[in-house]
Amino acid sequence: QQRSQTSGGEQERSTSSEQLFLPFEMMARWQTELGDFAAAFAALERGRARSLVDQLHTQGIDLLADVPLDQARELRLRDSAAKQQVASVEKQLELLAGDASLAPPQQAERESQLLRELQEAQEEAVAVYREMRNLSPAYRLAVSRDFRPWALDDLQAWVSAQRALLLEYAIGTHSSHVVMIPPEGAARVEKLVVPDDLAAALHVEPGELTAEKLAAIWQVGDKDLVARVAEPQLAEAAAERLALLWRLLVPSAAREALVDSTQLERLIVIPDGQLNALPFEALIVEPGTEAKYLLDVAPPISYAASATVLVNLAQRTLKATPSAQPLLTVADAVYGAAAGEAGESSLVPTARSRYWDGAGPLAALPFTATESSWVVKNFKTEGIPAAGLRGALATEANVRANVAGREFLHFACHGLVDQRYGNFFGALALTPGRRGGPEDDGYLTLPEIYALPLAGCELSILSACQTNVGPQQRGEGLFGLSRGFLVAGSRRVVASNWLVDDEAAASLVSYFTAGLAQDKKKGSAVDYARALHTAKRWVRAQPKWQSPYYWGTFVLVGPN
Repeated sequence: QQRSQTSGGEQERSTSSEQLFLPFEMMARWQTELGDFAAAFAALERGRARSLVDQLHTQGIDLLADVPLDQARELRLRDSAAKQQVASVEKQLELLAGDASLAPPQQAERESQLLRELQEAQEEAVAVYREMRNLSPAYRLAVSRDFRPWALDDLQAWVSAQRALLLEYAIGTHSSHVVMIPPEGAARVEKLVVPDDLAAALHVEPGELTAEKLAAIWQVGDKDLVARVAEPQLAEAAAERLALLWRLLVPSAAREALVDSTQLERLIVIPDGQLNALPFEALIVEPGTEAKYLLDVAPPISYAASATVLVNLAQRTLKATPSAQPLLTVADAVYGAAAGEAGESSLVPTARSRYWDGAGPLAALPFTATESSWVVKNFKTEGIPAAGLRGALATEANVRANVAGREFLHFACHGLVDQRYGNFFGALALTPGRRGGPEDDGYLTLPEIYALPLAGCELSILSACQTNVGPQQRGEGLFGLSRGFLVAGSRRVVASNWLVDDEAAASLVSYFTAGLAQDKKKGSAVDYARALHTAKRWVRAQPKWQSPYYWGTFVLVGPN
């Protein structure tokens, strides 16, 4: 009832959910102590991923269909004007970077002014986005539905049919729990506790694990744990912590099952809090000079924001006319001033790359063309037609015109994250169109991804940096680009948790898609999780790519 009264876009609604989450956490704790695991699980599910559930319900509706004509017209005009202004200021910033006629002080002053104008334009774009949802009767009706999470018994039957183990985490203010659903036997909700020996090694107080303790555990020296894993030269410093987390986060019964290859065919992880950023494959099950990772011993792993979202995606009806070419690959984008010249790459600065991370120019990604060619070859070898948008053709306009009806989508490009406004301006960086403008400026943003017609898509592969990264909301998960593709209609997404190595990513995706194509050729159900699992193991087996930096970043989000 409270949620039906909230307003704004997805981030504002999830912020409201975050503020209401404590009662769900308390209920789960009380029901666990009473031994009513079904009630505890229901409380956890009712409190998580609610905005994502709403988005899945509202996909495809015309927000302004029942809004009075004058208001609808005004909102459309404001929306268009704000987007035009954002694109215009960004273009001015790009041109300013190459303007040698201004002295450094003048250039700095002009840049500061343009950045202020850019922020104002972006804030207006976000404000219009919120107002459209606030005024839309169809949107209000969709998000006020009575939410019915999947019951524990029904979920256990679904998990058992796959011979899977499901671990759903809830990291709380006062306590944390893990729901463990095995393929056989009763489901349980276990409290996560830091025992004395682990507490000493992790430098936290023993007792119940809390969000505050996990935040402390996540800090390894002067760096975040995932930041260390994501850099080859720093990964060794994180090894001890990854081994301790294996014991802390995974109940003993689950650890035994996971290292016994005969018991399970699949592991499903529903993470929470900082766990959203950590691929469980990178947990160390046997420390030492030749450390053994969970990847080496466990079955394939998939991830989801909630168990309810996971099963709903698995049962989603794909309503679309299939394309004659099931695969579309988008790669080898041309960046900067050379974008209008086919086949040329450039290191010319682009406004958004400077504005977001201070890294300056977007560099060319030479292996993306190779990766795209390998992916097409893998499918065509199995007799499956494929289409490609590369170089000057890899534009937003061409993506919108060509994605409908595709079973497989593959993007190999830069991925950009913006922690503000719920990653509203996070994007896949493509080739800017010749005409430019907000609809073809080379940045396929998160809201634009939401609007893609992906009703027939089984898998979107986002071979780009940090496509499973974004602002976190407690109980909601991540506002990453991966979320955008799920909302747009894709049943599942392969996305990255950190920066990717260009060559290693191309090799991993090639190996992965070869497995997919072979499964599809056989006419059997495509085993997405196993194909990714096998590709990761192959990359890890290469001497130069043994570090989890190279193979750990890509995760399967959604059902197998």
